[in-house]
Amino acid sequence: MTASQSGNAAVARPEPAKPEEAAARTTEPVFAQTGSQDTRTAEPAIVQAPAPSSAHAPEVLLHRAAAPQAAREAGSLATAQATSVAVAQAQAAVVPDAPPAPPWQQAPAPATASPAAHRPGSPHRLARHTQLGGRLALIIQVACWQVALATVAAARNESLPVLATAIAAAAVLLVLTAVRWRERWLYQWFFTLVRFLAHRRTHHAAADLAPAQAFLDAMSPGARVDTLSVGDTEIGVITHTGGITALFMPAKPEPPSLAALLPQSELDGPAVTAQLVLRAVPALTTPTPDTDVRLSYWQLAANRVPIRQSVWLAVQVQRDAAWFADDALRQTLANVTRRLLRRMNKEGAPLVPLGANEILPVIGSITTLSAQPTATYGTPADTPAPVAHERWNRWEAAGRPHRTLHLTGMSDADTESLISTLVSVPVAATTIGMAARRADDGFEIEFAVDFTAENAKTLDSATDWAIEAVARYNAKLGKLPGCQATALVGALPLGGFAPC
Repeated sequence: MTASQSGNAAVARPEPAKPEEAAARTTEPVFAQTGSQDTRTAEPAIVQAPAPSSAHAPEVLLHRAAAPQAAREAGSLATAQATSVAVAQAQAAVVPDAPPAPPWQQAPAPATASPAAHRPGSPHRLARHTQLGGRLALIIQVACWQVALATVAAARNESLPVLATAIAAAAVLLVLTAVRWRERWLYQWFFTLVRFLAHRRTHHAAADLAPAQAFLDAMSPGARVDTLSVGDTEIGVITHTGGITALFMPAKPEPPSLAALLPQSELDGPAVTAQLVLRAVPALTTPTPDTDVRLSYWQLAANRVPIRQSVWLAVQVQRDAAWFADDALRQTLANVTRRLLRRMNKEGAPLVPLGANEILPVIGSITTLSAQPTATYGTPADTPAPVAHERWNRWEAAGRPHRTLHLTGMSDADTESLISTLVSVPVAATTIGMAARRADDGFEIEFAVDFTAENAKTLDSATDWAIEAVARYNAKLGKLPGCQATALVGALPLGGFAPC
């Protein structure tokens, strides 16, 4: 099985019986198995929605997936209930009605879901590695205020220049720690800016190195693709600074929940994380969302644009001070993988581990970079071409702008609608990474969303639309300016919870 075939699923959303929308109906998808045992294909539904005359409507399209039943059955992760992310499967839910105009032209209309769909749930806790915790921040602030007062008090009997310098220094310290701007303290912005300017922001690929591999190494220095023996099978793994990760593809349209991927109980060893990565690519893309072709297509299709979806699962054994050596981590991952595959087979939700040659294509599909060394990237060897460039509020790869955001404040009851909303954002591609690991009081969740657009203007418009849409569910999408490289790791299939 190749990574390009991984997780593609076709779904059809039921529509009300309206004469003007009769032509937009789709048929139920049929999943077939063709070729060798390692090759699975999906026979997608034929979308007959009208397309503008100036563009050719795709003949075989996959309908935009709404949230599956897996998300409906999700309970609170804090109470160890099985949770599933909304991904492609045959039974789709109806997305709330979109506004009359294309979504990038106006804010989304209020959701029309039933009140039960928005009942309060257990808020997911997102691990934020880029900001200090609230309690630690308060301690630092109080300490800085005390230092400022002590500095002025110590200089009160000194000469006027010394006193003026002390007062100025104290004033700067007070401003940095007492003034809040855009939901962050000024000293947090200051340290973010210093870190952003200090680290390397443009990354290149050598002539003999695949751009996807170079990108992986840039995001996690020293990362490499390797193999791991699990019984009689060799599977592919990614060894990186945060640990060692194995990638899987669900053999059925509905993937298992994240809780099901984690060990049944705490192991006497390194921490284990599970991650689900969903990538949605619209069937129709044009250079800008303002072209007549795309506008008319969205209007005629009632803002329901077909997409293709891919799903990957990642299981990571985390590296820490007590468990640092690769050999120990590899042995633990082999044991965890063997038990996981056996358990999933018994539960009727088998997983297919990816081989070493299938991992880089997955990274390449998310980053829009090639998984093979080519003349386009890195030639001649003395002038390697850049594969990624980090900016203050976005990152770029292969000439396309990306932006990674973190989702907080999400409740279990709204998981289905939120996922459906995020994959409906009018961009070239949307990648969602949801990771989980066991905590003292249940589970800890990390949720990252990466948007890929044709240009920066489209990316900004789509991001603003997504932020407003998510706010309807009392959740929040954070842009994380200055931390795009750190945030991006959450959307890559590395297992989540990357060290900062």
